[in-house]
Amino acid sequence: MASLLIDDCDGIIHEVDRAGDEVDFGTAVLHLSRDADIPPKYFLHKIFSPMMADMSSYQRRSERPPKLKLLHKDWGHNVSKILEGVGVLALVTLEKLPLDEHHAMKVGRCIADHLRHSKCELLRWDISHILLYFHTSEDYETLGKVFLDGQLDNCEGYKVTRIEPCVITNPPRCAVEIEVPMHAGDVLRTSMLPIVMPFSSAFTHVTIREKSNDTHYSHSNSDDHPPTKHRKLDRSVPSLAVTMMFTGHMQKRAVKSAKCLASTPWELFTLPDPVTKVVDYDTQYFSNMEVDMPLWAVKTGCPMAGIRISLFVRDSVNFDIMDQFYRNITGLTPFERDLNNSDVRYATFTLSQKAEFTLVYYPGVVPEPLDNLSLYFRIDNQSKAIGAEKISDDHWQLRDIEGNRVVLFLPTI
Repeated sequence: MASLLIDDCDGIIHEVDRAGDEVDFGTAVLHLSRDADIPPKYFLHKIFSPMMADMSSYQRRSERPPKLKLLHKDWGHNVSKILEGVGVLALVTLEKLPLDEHHAMKVGRCIADHLRHSKCELLRWDISHILLYFHTSEDYETLGKVFLDGQLDNCEGYKVTRIEPCVITNPPRCAVEIEVPMHAGDVLRTSMLPIVMPFSSAFTHVTIREKSNDTHYSHSNSDDHPPTKHRKLDRSVPSLAVTMMFTGHMQKRAVKSAKCLASTPWELFTLPDPVTKVVDYDTQYFSNMEVDMPLWAVKTGCPMAGIRISLFVRDSVNFDIMDQFYRNITGLTPFERDLNNSDVRYATFTLSQKAEFTLVYYPGVVPEPLDNLSLYFRIDNQSKAIGAEKISDDHWQLRDIEGNRVVLFLPTI
């Protein structure tokens, strides 16, 4: 799970309604990643070898990983003022330990010498890795060729055993990823900017990912008809919702976002009467009728600006199971309430001062999990991922009892 690199993992959320606060980050307001842009990783692969004393040997191999490796923004020791930009970051694993700054610089220069006409710069290091920055993917792949040729077995006494493409990130505790077909990401992101920018100039809780045709963990619908068409027939709604919570001082901004959501291809989603009679808050939900994505909502009059990610529970008998499932993932005890002896149920997990995750059951609402939506949670240790399917070294996926796809991720710190 990559995200915009912002000091606050919850991004930049506008607190007051001042025109001077309008920050035009352009297309950087929402993070867009592309599977096709992920370069290969290079590594030593252990194989059976009866001729060796330990019955094994190693082959140098390369393969394209499904995800970029995540490095937390505080990882390692800085030796460069360069910030991540257009290019490729390579996390290089070294066999001889430990590493210090003096030897990290020597190893970096040794690798640069092997690259000849290609250029790289040492950005950071820790006791077993160095982080290199390449201006182009071609320069990065030159490093891979040098590794595969066995030229990096002795870099100032250190052996390179692994090279991984990575990203420096500061992700929120919870986020929604929208998976779209190749070449559709820019269109979706551009359409979302007028909705999001009045609320945030760096929106970290939703990301867009362009899948590649060979992405093995993609679970897109294979139906002949778009799922949006099915929802029109059975009156179901996406099970995930993203709510932008505006303060009372941000009314003009809230109106801007709501006005965009009130136009095609969005339609207002009205809660059933039994729900509106007991739910006392000013929230407008909108459903996109052309693209499979979460419900999008505007809530006004909040004491603090923030983001709410909601997961609608389809069957009331599953609520307690879902509650425990997300307690185990988040490690949090939610605030729960039953409203006026009604069947409406809430469980709100406070993730930070600006973000919350809420389980909600509304009688009469028919939520449907969408296969192109993933609910991401940042975890603090791998034990939370026990029983989940491993996607990459720091990503795991599983589904809750109602079929919502959940991805757990653990950035390296």
